[in-house]
Amino acid sequence: MDQNHDHGPGGSIKLEWDRRICGGRIGRLLLAEPLNPNKDFGDAPDGPYPSRLTSNGIRHYSPRWIGLGSGVTVDPDSRQIDADTDDGLISFDPLTVQLFNDGLDSRDLRVNVLVDADQNGAWDSATEWLVQNATSTLPASSTSTFVATGVTVPEGSWVRITVPPAILIESPPLVDYDGHGQVNGGETEDWFNGSSGSSSSTSVTGFVTLQGVTSSSSLAAIGPIVVAESLDSPASSSVSVNSNGSFEVTGLTIGKRFQIAASASGFLMSEIAEITLSASSTSLARVELRAGLVNADNVVSIQDISAAAASFGQIVSDRTDDSGHIVDMNGDDMVNVLDISTIASNFGAVSPQVWLNP
Repeated sequence: MDQNHDHGPGGSIKLEWDRRICGGRIGRLLLAEPLNPNKDFGDAPDGPYPSRLTSNGIRHYSPRWIGLGSGVTVDPDSRQIDADTDDGLISFDPLTVQLFNDGLDSRDLRVNVLVDADQNGAWDSATEWLVQNATSTLPASSTSTFVATGVTVPEGSWVRITVPPAILIESPPLVDYDGHGQVNGGETEDWFNGSSGSSSSTSVTGFVTLQGVTSSSSLAAIGPIVVAESLDSPASSSVSVNSNGSFEVTGLTIGKRFQIAASASGFLMSEIAEITLSASSTSLARVELRAGLVNADNVVSIQDISAAAASFGQIVSDRTDDSGHIVDMNGDDMVNVLDISTIASNFGAVSPQVWLNP
């Protein structure tokens, strides 16, 4: 028999009777999000990984007595990114942690380890749940070292360790664990194995080409740039594209949302409106910027074609005519049929264009 009791805006209690135990009725309280606002969460970047309450990230109600390191941090939600006190890690190879029990009685706990070995921004319970409900017994007021035999966290990977108490009714063994869910008691800690010393730094790489531009020297002279602008904070990073078209934007934050745009004078901007960075490096699809913005009004129109045609056959400096219009699209210092036909091929196109990134 189940009975639900409303406890106002703080949440509700579900009282579930189990008739199978000794033929009697033993009730257990199941919290329905939540009476106590403070819980323990993981702090891997939410978005790729389940960490926040809205993502059903693993959380521990009434965290006490047992955990990792020397104590448990409690918060209303996950502190992003990697912003709570992650203690207890001893080694990534082999994965080794310290467990603690600060209670007055001996206690058992279950160790669970998730390693994002393929660095795809998710933990797969079938292949990446590497330690499953391994029981460890700690005497009262003690610490213990747990070695996950045969488990190594690769550089650039996130690891989540979840240690609920080994109490059959209140905290049964985890099933199909992939970083989601809720348990009673215990603690979860997340760590990133990064040699740079930053647990949240990543980069974006790719290639940019310019329509009609065939030489590396011309591409370098035109000087396309790539800008990564954070959608979660007032921050941006930009780089110039190399003469071979390659680029790398570094110092970006894993788990944050970015708008990424490639641009060059005289060309339509290409833009990824939103992307969440989840790995140690994100490789973007190659993009070609389309030519035709003679007067920089963000649409290729008859005015652009006419302005270029007015300079037909002329040798120009810095790709511009006397009015400052960009009329030399391919950077060969001359306005010819190649420039005009390239502009005309994009008639009606509007900047920014969508940067397709499958």
